Amino acid sequence: MASLESLIYLMYTWTGIAQVTFEEFAATRLLPSVVLNGAFGILLILPLRKFFLMLEDRDRQQENV
Repeated sequence: MASLESLIYLMYTWTGIAQVTFEEFAATRLLPSVVLNGAFGILLILPLRKFFLMLEDRDRQQENV
């Protein structure tokens, strides 16, 4: 996601639409985006990982029966 945000910023800069410096962009858009995406990823990935491990265990138990 950070690369997409940076690419959009670069395109806006090259076309003259963006009038902010990279430091301002990084502080106001890039950093919050990376932090929120990371937090959302952690909140989503950890429970899903536990769920899939539980399913795998259940499948193994059913194969042994």
